Amino acid sequence: MKIPDTFQGRRTTGPLHTWSTDAASVAETQADVRRLAGTLLSDPRKPLGPMTLMLRDLHLNAMNEAVSTLTHLLQTPAASRVELAQHALVLERYILRTLTMTSESLGRIEEHREITGLLALIDALVFGQQQTLDSTSASLRKAEKIVHALVDRQDQLAQDVTEFFALCRKEATTLQQNDQDFAGILSKLADTGEKTDKVSATMLGASEQLDKNAPDKALPLQTTALNNLKEYQKTLNAWRMQDAKERLAELQQAVDKAQAELKKLTDLQKDMLNKQF
Repeated sequence: MKIPDTFQGRRTTGPLHTWSTDAASVAETQADVRRLAGTLLSDPRKPLGPMTLMLRDLHLNAMNEAVSTLTHLLQTPAASRVELAQHALVLERYILRTLTMTSESLGRIEEHREITGLLALIDALVFGQQQTLDSTSASLRKAEKIVHALVDRQDQLAQDVTEFFALCRKEATTLQQNDQDFAGILSKLADTGEKTDKVSATMLGASEQLDKNAPDKALPLQTTALNNLKEYQKTLNAWRMQDAKERLAELQQAVDKAQAELKKLTDLQKDMLNKQF
């Protein structure tokens, strides 16, 4: 009996043992792939935005089926292994193709993104402060008296900013165990906003000027507050995008590895059957 060239130097274990070992390795890799996908899906920041549904479907169906197929493969008689291995390979190719599509679509997240949690709050703050500034500018341009509703709106935004920083600190504490990098970013952002930029105080200063019907003095304060908010927004979005791309890259590498090992496994099984192993 001739041992395939690929396994020269491994005669003590034999092709059957090699096949079993390799099959177990592929099954373990695919289980890791599904675990990584689950971690990405459970991220409270929803880093994939609208692509979350695609990965969730992959996680529940193709990835789950691939794990089951590979597990079943380990318990299947030699004569039936090739068909199962080929089916698993088709699944791996589909998984990799979908992950690649998801990764390429990340660049469009900013256009069609699912807004949740802290991102929703910072987006609402930026939008609200922009509207308040625009109303102030319009009143100044038209020489109109500042309406009390505008003063109330600026007061409310100052309160919302305070709550946003408090939530950043709370989330930082929650994430400390699982995501220290992001926890550090949130803590630093809250420190900057409260202690350095003093955004809430700036907004309250603008509110006081509006209450005195002095839009010309309120506008610089509102602009400063808005610029600060946009910087925080940029920080959160940049981290979300970077982290999502890194995790997807890790997923793609794992699937690519599983696909390569499974292809080798399928070829080996065919060779073993041809040699009547």
